[in-house]
Amino acid sequence: MKKVPSKKYGFLYYIRYIENGKLVASRWNTHTNNIDAANCFARDNREKILTAYYGKHDTNDFRPHSSGWLYG
Repeated sequence: MKKVPSKKYGFLYYIRYIENGKLVASRWNTHTNNIDAANCFARDNREKILTAYYGKHDTNDFRPHSSGWLYG
């Protein structure tokens, strides 16, 4: 969890998840600056968030390229 500055709220907490020992390449806004509410949001919504993420980012669509990885 990380504090990110916000003009309206002062700061908001963003979460990142680790799956199979690797950091998921995205972060999600918890929509709160309360640490307890942010932890609750992160715990309660983990499966829903990651299922939606993997639905949009199919890991099988990547192919190697000389300059890095490209979408297939």
